Amino acid sequence: VRELIIVGGWRAGKYTLLAAIIFSRMFRYYMKQQPGLFWLVAANYNLARQEFIYIRTWARIMGMIDGVVIEPQQGSWVLTCRYGIILQTISAEHEETIASVAPDMIGVPEAGQCSDLTRMFIQGRALEKDAMIVYAGTLEDSTEHAQWAWYLELATQWLDGGVCEGVSTGEFEHDCSIEHNAYSLPSWVNLAVFPDGEQDEKIQRRKQNLFSATGSNHAF
Repeated sequence: VRELIIVGGWRAGKYTLLAAIIFSRMFRYYMKQQPGLFWLVAANYNLARQEFIYIRTWARIMGMIDGVVIEPQQGSWVLTCRYGIILQTISAEHEETIASVAPDMIGVPEAGQCSDLTRMFIQGRALEKDAMIVYAGTLEDSTEHAQWAWYLELATQWLDGGVCEGVSTGEFEHDCSIEHNAYSLPSWVNLAVFPDGEQDEKIQRRKQNLFSATGSNHAF
């Protein structure tokens, strides 16, 4: 899979999953003592920070961190691990300034707020090392933001194509031979927040309220 989209309901854990996918690849490099460059690209620096914090926490637990973690109030955050493994946040506020170096893997949190031009630049940077790109985010309303429409269109296309279907147990069907893939996580797969899954009282109450107001349960 060269590009993966993760969409889901409120509190489904899609950003934790994005961070876990990036970290699992970093840990694989760590075990092989292999250098690697990993990016978290978002519409601005702030939108990539939570995923960075998840990965930094896991890397610290595993004893991977080498040196000082750079976390300025403004600008890029950088995590350096042993064997030359680096995680860096990148802002796409000016797409043309996205670094020209070739990363080994790219995560894109809040991808629905990035433009199609951002995706084009990311794909260009991924080309040299055939890097996997993982997008995660809510399906944003693109009515007034035409530049966001690509994410909604691709997520709908890849999910409707039956490429990968998430079910309430949290299991997925997966075909690694394809170039594009998508997961859809309903809110209730996050058992840490909703212990009773789809039957959780909070889920059922919110479903009823949302359906009464909109006629749809799309957020779940």
